Amino acid sequence: SEVTLVGANFSTRLSDNHVTLAGEPVVVRSATPSELRVLLPSDAETGTFEVRVDGAAAAATSARFEVTVGL
Repeated sequence: SEVTLVGANFSTRLSDNHVTLAGEPVVVRSATPSELRVLLPSDAETGTFEVRVDGAAAAATSARFEVTVGL
């Protein structure tokens, strides 16, 4: 599944943006200064997203992201 993270000061270079969910890396599919679209692995777990942009401090979501399995 793909998830859109909304924020500010993301890099438009995919390789500059590093995202984890519950401590596990996720793939950044596209990036604008205000949005990152990330691809969750099939075994993703509930947790918080952490985003690090090269040259900037890391930031984390304040709420947990709930992963549910479809039927």
